[in-house]
Amino acid sequence: MLKKSQRNVYSLLLCVAALCFAQAVRADDPLFPADPALATPLSVQLNVPLRQLGRLKPDETEEFAGELVMDNGTAFPVVVSPRGKSRREHCKVPPLWLDFKKKELKGTVFAKQNKLKLVTHCTRKFASKEYLASEMLVYRLFNLFTDKSFRVRALQIEYVDGDRTESRHGFLIEHKKRLAKRLDVEPFDPANLSIDQPEPVQATVIALFNLMIGNTDFSVIHGVGGVCCHNAEPFLLAPGAGRHEVLPVPYDFDASGIVNPPYANPAPNVGIKRVTQRRYRGYCKHNDEIEGVVEQFQANKDEIFALVNSFDDIPGLRTERVVKYLAGFYEIIDSPKQREKKLNGRCR
Repeated sequence: MLKKSQRNVYSLLLCVAALCFAQAVRADDPLFPADPALATPLSVQLNVPLRQLGRLKPDETEEFAGELVMDNGTAFPVVVSPRGKSRREHCKVPPLWLDFKKKELKGTVFAKQNKLKLVTHCTRKFASKEYLASEMLVYRLFNLFTDKSFRVRALQIEYVDGDRTESRHGFLIEHKKRLAKRLDVEPFDPANLSIDQPEPVQATVIALFNLMIGNTDFSVIHGVGGVCCHNAEPFLLAPGAGRHEVLPVPYDFDASGIVNPPYANPAPNVGIKRVTQRRYRGYCKHNDEIEGVVEQFQANKDEIFALVNSFDDIPGLRTERVVKYLAGFYEIIDSPKQREKKLNGRCR
């Protein structure tokens, strides 16, 4: 039997453990929970001038007052504006920013959110295809490899624009500031990075993952328009730490072979003609990390295909097509000869 002093210590340890567990639970984001099984699709109504948004030119930005209504009737104001670049040239309904006031969101699943990216259906024609489902699946696939990734949440949206109503699917992407808080890192905006700055394992995971999904439209060290990085958000792991101080986190996967929208093209000068073709874009500097990362992808293979076959957050995914496409990737990494030729031999 425990002595009284031992019981007191034991009780104290239990209390500390319970407090830590409670804090961990409270720290989880209700909109983007760590367990994807808890992130069931949300039904919302978005009252916004959709037709006016669609008439904006790709380089025009304008804010519109709107309202988001949850399925239980809870409503709160939201400011909506278009975002994105190349996708806006093709979308009648552009990708959107949803800008909230935190104080309005208390007690809802949106609590503590401020600004969120909404990936829309783009056009009525696109809505009947699997592009949206495929892109959301890609985010969910990357979550399998690392928590250093953006989380997503599916929406069933009823857009109300005056006398016009239409129901479409979409999904929300975790804001970079929320991700930074979750991972205890800091956002920053360099112009470019040196090859020594990105954390090498994360950079290699990103390169191999993009090979898996057939994406060449990214860079973890260079950006467009003087802002790093291209379709990868840089975060400081430890300010002033020097070597390997940057954690890149990828996003925006629509120009990949697994999604394959009609407007997507490979990055220039990579030697392929279609996004469904694969080309490794990792750096030779990180070649020592390849074998370890390949083992991770091999270990996650069953989980990857299980997610594809069970994915129903957004309907319409042609699982047979995706399974076949991903199987082509595993043919590469499961062969030492192919790995040497198409990974180490194709590095930058």
